[in-house]
Amino acid sequence: MVAITHKLCAASSIHLVASPPLGAAKTPYRDCSAESSFMMKGRHRGSSLEASPLNRVVLMRGVSRTGLSRRRAACRCCWRSTSSPTLLGMLTLVPLLTAGAQESPCDRGLEALARGPHGYALRGDRCEGIYVQQVGGTVLVVASLTESFEEYDFTSGADLVIEWTAPLDRTVRLRAQGIKRDLYYRMDAVRPPASHSYRWPSDVLAAQHIARGDIGVVGWIRHSLAGVDRDVYLPLRISQHHSRAVAGAYDLVLFPTVALKEVYLTLASVGQNGLPNKTIKHGEPLGYGYYPAERPVKIRLANVGDAGIYYIEIGAELASGGSASLTHWIYYAHGPYPN
Repeated sequence: MVAITHKLCAASSIHLVASPPLGAAKTPYRDCSAESSFMMKGRHRGSSLEASPLNRVVLMRGVSRTGLSRRRAACRCCWRSTSSPTLLGMLTLVPLLTAGAQESPCDRGLEALARGPHGYALRGDRCEGIYVQQVGGTVLVVASLTESFEEYDFTSGADLVIEWTAPLDRTVRLRAQGIKRDLYYRMDAVRPPASHSYRWPSDVLAAQHIARGDIGVVGWIRHSLAGVDRDVYLPLRISQHHSRAVAGAYDLVLFPTVALKEVYLTLASVGQNGLPNKTIKHGEPLGYGYYPAERPVKIRLANVGDAGIYYIEIGAELASGGSASLTHWIYYAHGPYPN
């Protein structure tokens, strides 16, 4: 019978070792190359937060299934018996997590602020819920980028379907957040590379009576531009009952935390070198005339140009004096469309 003992790796992490049967020739096998941990950065009102590393998994060879348990480990070790065909034929793997499930979507900072049955917490493959107070952030945040966003029905119980088109197969991060004063709500999900849709349960939205106009939704991938990893935002199509046709015009929602005097938009295509090259709009004022604090500002992006990645800069004059700005990269998936 194979005995299981614990040893301490050089990285000071506990891992499992399978001791061979008495009399069996034992060949040490050690492989620390599979060590991996993933970090996820998130953003809420401009802040940067990191999730803790994932549990690592231990790969064992020649160990009974009942003797295995998942442990945090920085490496893996096992003994291989050369005299027991039975043991050689026993290959037990601790199931590896798929790429889409390897990273926890939860924001630890918001988890600490959650209260009640609908507080921000892990719910299946997403983190979602409300929290008790506003977290710190910046003056301007892009809270939503959608190609279409259908009104949803609280009473139907049907999931919302989020769809997107991405330029590359990368991990996709999705975030919904409140864009109504005193609505402290968020949903975070992580989808694997090559995925193009996500079914979003509507139970928390229904329980809290959160309407479509009270939230913004963004999705993004990480992509290297000019040697720097950037968040590239993807336009989302969100529906509950009817799939929306591709429109080609996008609604970007800016959420200011203070009152603004004016907002200016710069938009440029990005060349093969990852740098802005052709300017489409340069510091053009929106001219809305009224920008109160914590009130969403919708910016329509239409007839942009060819499909590709675009650089966007939003500048603002503050009503109290001074200025603020932010920069983003967005993926425009379609050719020219009329306004």
